[in-house]
Amino acid sequence: MKICVIEDDYLLSKVVCHFCEKERYEVIKYFDGLEAFNSLEEGLADLYFLDINLPNVDGIEILKQIRKLDKNVPVIVITASIEMEILEEAFLYGCDEYIKKPFDLITYQML
Repeated sequence: MKICVIEDDYLLSKVVCHFCEKERYEVIKYFDGLEAFNSLEEGLADLYFLDINLPNVDGIEILKQIRKLDKNVPVIVITASIEMEILEEAFLYGCDEYIKKPFDLITYQML
């Protein structure tokens, strides 16, 4: 299974990637929205962790492009935003779930 982590916070990205790699998943990561957006042409991952606030292209635009290419691939939005409009927009364009920053991976590991 290939997981794509699109997160501009270097430390958070590193932690999420390490967690996934420890579980033996293949991980690709992007810190820049434009780079991630352009990579979609090369093929989709099996799961996305997607930040909303990214440099150059925001997460909503990336989500829209993912949904144009595949309506079923799971996309989990990671956001620090508490604005309901942003979450509503993410769900409108097809995100499957969201995780509110900050979060604790230890809790998720125990589920």
